[in-house]
Amino acid sequence: MDEDRRRDRMHEFDEWAASYDDSVCLRDGLPFAGYDQVLDRVVQLAAPEPDHRVLDLGIGTGNLALRIARAGCRITGGEFSAAMLAEAARKVPGASRLSTQQAESQCHKESSRNALIRHIPNRYPDSILA
Repeated sequence: MDEDRRRDRMHEFDEWAASYDDSVCLRDGLPFAGYDQVLDRVVQLAAPEPDHRVLDLGIGTGNLALRIARAGCRITGGEFSAAMLAEAARKVPGASRLSTQQAESQCHKESSRNALIRHIPNRYPDSILA
């Protein structure tokens, strides 16, 4: 993605951050149909346990991270939108927060994570765990 397009997308997500959670809960059609069920499925697939270390790339507003944190996991979230990351920080205050570039760099340097969550969970729930 070229830098101008990346900035445009970042701006779109920054603008959407405050209303994102309401948006995804109110939409019946794709891509948000069954959003909560998909997040529940991801948690089931991840099988989180207390003290697991999870890197959530694209943490967004923290909806999935919150579910995993409730299982006692330590979350590091990466996000390219500062406003989305701020929403996640409010929702999951104990999570470490990084820009997406920092998180991706950490992912390559550190292999001691119990789970890596990537992709857009509402589209491919069975393929987001690594």
